[in-house]
Amino acid sequence: MTGLVNRLRAASINARYAGRIWKRLGGVYPRACNICGYSGLFNAHGLPPRFDARCPACGSLERHRHQVLWISRLTDAVRGKRVLHFAPEPSCADITAPWRRRTRRRTSPRGARTRP
Repeated sequence: MTGLVNRLRAASINARYAGRIWKRLGGVYPRACNICGYSGLFNAHGLPPRFDARCPACGSLERHRHQVLWISRLTDAVRGKRVLHFAPEPSCADITAPWRRRTRRRTSPRGARTRP
């Protein structure tokens, strides 16, 4: 009997925890996006969820907004230089466009075997 009670108690705790997470998936605090200018609640992203992480308008995450903030504040540091950006996300593509290479380069080392 105590085994059943313990399992029911654990299920109740898990259900309350899931309910608290569910309520916060749509945003906890109002925020502002420095990429698209959206202001309001941000969505959760990831597992476990990071609350207020994704902008619902442009889809940017915290790392994208920090990158834009860094580039906008330190424009002199990157002026005249190139930026290597692996797998650029659409939300940051316009921001890093002036510093990206226009040509594609070979990514595998010379003599490396590639799969067909």
